[in-house]
Amino acid sequence: SLAHHLITGWLYRLHPATVSNGSSGSSGSSDTASTSGGQLGDTLPQVQIDEGVFKYVLLRLTDRQTGRSKLLVRGSAAAAYHNHILQHTKAEAQRLVPDGALQVDVLGGGRIVHYPEQKVISVYGYSAAFGPAVHEVTVGLLRKWYPFYDPDGITYSYDGY
Repeated sequence: SLAHHLITGWLYRLHPATVSNGSSGSSGSSDTASTSGGQLGDTLPQVQIDEGVFKYVLLRLTDRQTGRSKLLVRGSAAAAYHNHILQHTKAEAQRLVPDGALQVDVLGGGRIVHYPEQKVISVYGYSAAFGPAVHEVTVGLLRKWYPFYDPDGITYSYDGY
């Protein structure tokens, strides 16, 4: 997304050794922590959501080597169950760092309505398997990743399923 590109570019300018800038000048190795202290999961974007109406989960990604963690929001229109999103993200972390140094924990879930043309995102409901996520946290992350959306257009409710 544009937000990811802008934020990653800005971070790369501040800390070029710890953030992948996506250039083709890499040595072919996977983007993991640098020797200057980056987190193993730094290359995983904090937010990845689809368009339309879909299930989502709020996750904590932890670097077992350093203990550092970050929150992830993952939403997929293709997922029939919240657990499918969790398993997909765990597999993504495993591909990034095959030695299992990244731990993915689910904090809850719900649903998201995302209409990019109107720049509207609504977070609501709960996961039958994982319980409700803290939607206020999810909305905070979404507002950070969608800076061109009106903050009042990114809302939450605990109503509904």
